[in-house]
Amino acid sequence: QQKIFCQSLLQISDNDDDKFYRLCLYLFRRASEYHFLNLENELHDALREYANQLEQCVAINEKMATILSPPR
Repeated sequence: QQKIFCQSLLQISDNDDDKFYRLCLYLFRRASEYHFLNLENELHDALREYANQLEQCVAINEKMATILSPPR
């Protein structure tokens, strides 16, 4: 099951380092809050959160902050 989750995470991040970092950071924060997680559900929530942030940046015509270009 761990192997399947890791493969899903890599596939979803689609060779995008920033997206992978954001997904991992989201999962880390959730795991810090709760001891027991359904990782599959959390991964879907993380993707939804990422999509919302991206949509907000597009709506206000701003680039989303990345690892290499942090927010001002």
